[in-house]
Amino acid sequence: GGGGGGGGGGGNNPTATTNLVIINTPVNEMVWDSTYGKIYATLPSTDTNGNSIVAIDPAKGIMGTPQPAGSEPDHLALSSNDSFLYVSLDGTGQIKRFTLPDLTLDSSLNITLPYSNFFGQQVALALAVAPGQPHTFVTVAGDYAVSSPDTAGTFIYDDSTPRTNSIAPTANTSGFAWGSDTILYSNNAYSSGSDLYIISVNASGLTLTSDYGYMVPTNYAKIHFDQASGYIYTDAGRVVDPGTASVVGTFNTSLLYGFPTTQCALDSQHGVVFFLGQTYAQYHAGAGATIEAFDMNTYKLLNILTVPESTGTPFGLVRWGNAGLAFHTSANGFVYLPQSGPVYLVDGSFVNSSSSPDFTTGTALVTLPTLASISPQSAAAGAANTTLTVTGTNFTSDAYVMWNGTSLQTTVSSKTQLQATIPSTDLATSGSAIISVSDTTAGISTPTSLTFTILPSSSGTTSLSAWNYASMDLAWDATDSRLILPVWSADPVYPNSILEIDPTDGSITKSTTSTTDPELVRITDDDKNIYVGFGQANEVQELTLPNLGTSTSWSLGNNKFNGPYYAWDIEPAPGAPQTTAVNFANYCCTPPQNEGMTIYDSGVARPNIAASGRFQNLQWNQGANTIYGGTVDYDLYALSVDSTGIISPPLLYLQGTSAFPGNIHYDSGTGNLFTDSGLVYNSATFAVVGNFNASGLSVLDASLGKVFILGQLSTQVGTNNYTIQSFNQTTFAPVSSITLNSLIGTPAAFVRWGTNGLALVTFNLNASNTKGPAGMLYIISDNVFVSAKPAPEENQQNTERVHSFPRPNVHRAVSDYLHPQAASSENQ
Repeated sequence: GGGGGGGGGGGNNPTATTNLVIINTPVNEMVWDSTYGKIYATLPSTDTNGNSIVAIDPAKGIMGTPQPAGSEPDHLALSSNDSFLYVSLDGTGQIKRFTLPDLTLDSSLNITLPYSNFFGQQVALALAVAPGQPHTFVTVAGDYAVSSPDTAGTFIYDDSTPRTNSIAPTANTSGFAWGSDTILYSNNAYSSGSDLYIISVNASGLTLTSDYGYMVPTNYAKIHFDQASGYIYTDAGRVVDPGTASVVGTFNTSLLYGFPTTQCALDSQHGVVFFLGQTYAQYHAGAGATIEAFDMNTYKLLNILTVPESTGTPFGLVRWGNAGLAFHTSANGFVYLPQSGPVYLVDGSFVNSSSSPDFTTGTALVTLPTLASISPQSAAAGAANTTLTVTGTNFTSDAYVMWNGTSLQTTVSSKTQLQATIPSTDLATSGSAIISVSDTTAGISTPTSLTFTILPSSSGTTSLSAWNYASMDLAWDATDSRLILPVWSADPVYPNSILEIDPTDGSITKSTTSTTDPELVRITDDDKNIYVGFGQANEVQELTLPNLGTSTSWSLGNNKFNGPYYAWDIEPAPGAPQTTAVNFANYCCTPPQNEGMTIYDSGVARPNIAASGRFQNLQWNQGANTIYGGTVDYDLYALSVDSTGIISPPLLYLQGTSAFPGNIHYDSGTGNLFTDSGLVYNSATFAVVGNFNASGLSVLDASLGKVFILGQLSTQVGTNNYTIQSFNQTTFAPVSSITLNSLIGTPAAFVRWGTNGLALVTFNLNASNTKGPAGMLYIISDNVFVSAKPAPEENQQNTERVHSFPRPNVHRAVSDYLHPQAASSENQ
């Protein structure tokens, strides 16, 4: 080992205020001691000064004198008063203790973990000191040589004396977080169980009080307890309330997730959460690391920093000092010993812009520019040269705007604003352009992009507008004439919000923050309440209209083995706005597991539930005494409902229909069920009464006597072009159609609005700085196509069938978006 300076290609931008210093030594684990201003690290046997522990002064970028520790020192744990440093030895199965700050071995502690007759000597897989009790610590004994690591149990010690009650092997515990001196949290992240364990602690020892399956997903993820909120933060980005066993949110990190997992570090004082990992390109190159900073309360992505000098797989993120982060790397991509290093010290405004850094030397690192908005967002084909204003952060004097990968003439107005000229030649024909920002000096680009839409210069009676909002659902508030959009965390400006949109100009008239990743929004038939479902939190939230005020919310609970329940669909009952049907799913598996349906009154569950049925989509009848459910198994059910809930067994079902993929829609006038497959069923008998010979996202407007279906013609399959076809609701005959070209993403939801409008939102699984944003809102108005008047005779033709398209399973797609290693390399 030894001290070393920074070097490499971090960029020479003179305005950078974040620097990198590299300590050239391998380490296994690091902890920060705020009392003495030191990072303590274990050095593996592969180092010249191996089998030792060392104090690193990060402000000076130097190492102290290594102290011998024993064979293969690994995990570290500090007492809360910073008087002791505990060290586990993987070579001998011992745990040793050193006094601080001089790192003197405390020979009074003498512990060797149990020996397994089958697996051999057990070692500490995790280690933590009890708060306020520097002589008390907890460990789990196991064997890294077994996959997943075998465990002999979890033990608590007072100095060298174990307390009587230990916990039997609990499926590979991998991390600890003390909630208090009597509550201990632990997680199983070595195997697919991903459990969260809640352990009570008393003078007799440990008692496992609760075990919640699939609460802490991903391999080798650690957990971190925040005393201020009482929440557990996981390396995988999920935030859990252990008191209610509920998921309260998830950080939308775009870094690789799974194996190796991202690494998390909390800065509760400044309300920031940091995640360390690699992009897809960095992972496959075996070089480079990325750190993302998020707002702890809103889950909004604040900034992104790349460390191109890093080699190997990054591990062990630690927050230190005024404005510092530290991590180390592994050459083999595993957390098993030995590690390789070196240690990377990052210090500056990226970590904390309100405090002076601890050092100003080393290699300058550049925070990535971010893209927030563009104005205008569209222009008509044939327009003259157009000035585009781009807003964001971290723009330098060398920043320029990219148009479909080609640079535009750009003027830098400030660090947050650019102006570029779109030449008329780029606006000649209708379509879409991808807008991003690059920086010549730093050699970096914004990680995301926005869409500029070139509208047809003349599209007959159809008016189309396109807006950069990342939403997966939308609804129409007829009373206030507003579209309601749940905007999820991928949106750069309004993440985790519910927006009220004026469809005449796309402007936001009201907004409110929400739990992370709202994905479903349903409006009651009196337009007074909104119910919101979330993709990354197991609750339903009720908002009031017209002010988007919070009325109430309730948890959906969890399955002991498969984890938290999420709302797969929510349907308010007609004439009873406080009554909703919610069908459950969880995401332990692919595809997500549907787990039944419950009726709620003001958030209180009726006792009788549909415990199974794999319901994907729900619809009430007009009398609110029957609910129809379509399932992922292509079945249609009619279930009777009374004051106790769902009457079992189902009243009637039709097995193996072709109703899916897609939704069902109930027509209160005829009592028919319209499906996205184009088939129409009598809701009393399930007999087929009609067929539109078209499939896609469907909207029924009984007042116009029309059904609108958004899909693709056979000639459009494989493109971003779509067709909306209208049909006579009674005769099922086609009436007319309009075409939408060059959409970004796949349509995810479709509604009617006003007297002449349609609107849709898209989801873009392949969102990137070259393939567009995570989603778009498209608003259509057309007094002829959307009209109560019969279409001209010449328009009533047998148009080509509108085919279904691969409509995204929004919940599953979000999971793939958040964790991109699961997608194909082409999608990256």
